[in-house]
Amino acid sequence: MRSSEKKKRRYTVSPVFLLFCIIGFLLCFGVLIYMQYQSDKRSEELIAAVEAGNMAVSELSGKLDSQQNQIDEMRQSAKEEKEEFADANSMGRNFYQKLKHGQDVKILIVGDSIGNGDGASDDSHKWENLLREQIKKEYHSNVDITNVSMGGTTSFAGFARVSMLSGEEDFDLAIICYGQNDDEENFAEYYESVIQALLKKYDGIELISILESAQKEYTPKMETIKWICGAYSIPTADTIAAYNASEIPYAELVSDGVHPNNTGHQIYAEVIFGVIRDKLTKNRLTEWNLNSETAQYFSSEKFERIDDKTWKLSVSGVSGRIALYRNILPGEEKITITIDDEQEIKLEEAWPLELNKPDFYEISKDFYEISDSITIQFDRKDSADYFLGILVVGM
Repeated sequence: MRSSEKKKRRYTVSPVFLLFCIIGFLLCFGVLIYMQYQSDKRSEELIAAVEAGNMAVSELSGKLDSQQNQIDEMRQSAKEEKEEFADANSMGRNFYQKLKHGQDVKILIVGDSIGNGDGASDDSHKWENLLREQIKKEYHSNVDITNVSMGGTTSFAGFARVSMLSGEEDFDLAIICYGQNDDEENFAEYYESVIQALLKKYDGIELISILESAQKEYTPKMETIKWICGAYSIPTADTIAAYNASEIPYAELVSDGVHPNNTGHQIYAEVIFGVIRDKLTKNRLTEWNLNSETAQYFSSEKFERIDDKTWKLSVSGVSGRIALYRNILPGEEKITITIDDEQEIKLEEAWPLELNKPDFYEISKDFYEISDSITIQFDRKDSADYFLGILVVGM
């Protein structure tokens, strides 16, 4: 009996122990729940951080898209401006700009018998044709001239002639030649009317007014022309001063006392051409300077490296002064530049300092025509390694 009771006690679970087990279980369960809570919280924070990052990336992407759109708009605007500029030039709206780029021009001459070229021995000696040849030679532009001058007429006739024109020609320049046959009365009114008629009929047209040599001095009519032209910023071709400066007697410059002879017509052409040339070089201290609008840069990336010392660029229709862009290394070196596999330019240089420097080096003051290719050959591989490109500057 006692033995049985002892066995029974041995397998009986104490209530206290059971309580501790329950408490332990609850604690473990609570820890697990807390850990799950913390894990869920961290997951939510991570998800929020990822979403915030995605939003930031999305905003940045939106800003980049917006900036790219702005860049695209600027490029398109620049392209449209360039096309408008090209269209304006092709339509004859800028005489001096077209000459600068060697484009064709149209000139209108409205005047009296001097404007008509009377006094010359033949058409080739008339000042208008001499002027055409000078422009073509200097600026490589073809010149189409329409001359509506009539002998013995006044500036009122000039107003009538301009009024009768169709306005479809799109002239780039008009040359006005009146005063010899005009009376002083109403001269200012008529002369300004010619100018107004030209400006209204041909948008953007350039004007040149001639002070006629036949007046011999600055008469009230010539002073009137200078006054009106000053108000309109129109340059004047002063043939009175040119005749006097020639030191040739007036009688030897005219065919009949009034109309220029061949020598006189040559002076007219030179004076008018001088006005055009001065207008093109306005605001320059030198007779000719580099034109950034014609500068073309060709980086070494556009060249083919033929070997360790040679670079070659295939390009056509490029002309101007040529400059090398490269890092100059210490010591002596020789460079051979070959244009179209025919024309060679040889350079010899010496850089005394123990450092290299980037520089643009103009190979000469000559103008070169590149119709097929240009090859740059160095005598040192390290010099060829530092070749960066060429700059070609046209007129």
